Amino acid sequence: MSLSIEMVITPNQEEGTPAENSSQLQQQTTLETNSTAENQSVQTNSSSETTPILTHPAPLPNELVMTCSDGNLKRPPPRCMIKIYKVPVGAVVSWHALLTPNHEEIAKYQLYTYQESSLPPSTSLWKKLGDIDPLPLPMVCTLTQFLAGCTYHFAIRAVDIHGRIGPFSESLSMYMEEDKIADEMKVKREEEKRKQESIKVKEEPVEMAEAEENGSETAQVSEVQDMLAVAVKDEEELDSMEVKDGERAAGGTVKEQEKAIVKDQDVVKEQDKGKVQVKDQDKEMVKEEKEGNLCSC
Repeated sequence: MSLSIEMVITPNQEEGTPAENSSQLQQQTTLETNSTAENQSVQTNSSSETTPILTHPAPLPNELVMTCSDGNLKRPPPRCMIKIYKVPVGAVVSWHALLTPNHEEIAKYQLYTYQESSLPPSTSLWKKLGDIDPLPLPMVCTLTQFLAGCTYHFAIRAVDIHGRIGPFSESLSMYMEEDKIADEMKVKREEEKRKQESIKVKEEPVEMAEAEENGSETAQVSEVQDMLAVAVKDEEELDSMEVKDGERAAGGTVKEQEKAIVKDQDVVKEQDKGKVQVKDQDKEMVKEEKEGNLCSC
């Protein structure tokens, strides 16, 4: 804002005395000085009221806290104390709170995270990851799926059974290195792959299970049939071997019988020859007797 007063002398205006002119110049100088001082004061006030430049992370959300009019209620949730640790798969957030019997029962904990980016700092960048059911303190929560080369901020607060929200803990920061993130993502992918394989095995269709069962039964039946075929083949081979042995034995017996018959025939022939010789001898004896009788006469 600028303020200035100038004296304009027109040709029809009479010139004043030197004293009057001097008084008027002094008045103009005083007004200009006052105007400059006023401008400087306005600029100073304006600069003092300028909004300060924000840096990451922006302030946490300032949500309205639900209160109850009942004066017999216990104290609202206290402020939590938070810690963060780096692990191979991401980050571990742990927290604790000084709860006493005078505090109301805790219904849940709300975990918030803030990811720095190229966007200017803003409270809207604080995101609630979820509500966590209360367990005996201290509690621990493992977080994964971070982006490499980014800085993350974490904060947590408690909510009691009446909906009263406690103050946020201090926000803690963690920078996720690219190499570490790559290793973590590799471990995460391997874990997911194992989980998918286990789920795939568990969630196979009933038809496939029945088909596998039928296939196993078919394989068992086929195996039994093969065993039976082998047994039958072995039995047939044994039978054929026994038959051959029997035939061999029978053939040997026949040959022996034939040999015995031939032997008997030889014996009979020899006997027949003996009989012939006896007859010949008898004939000679009879002939000799006859000749002897003829000589005696």
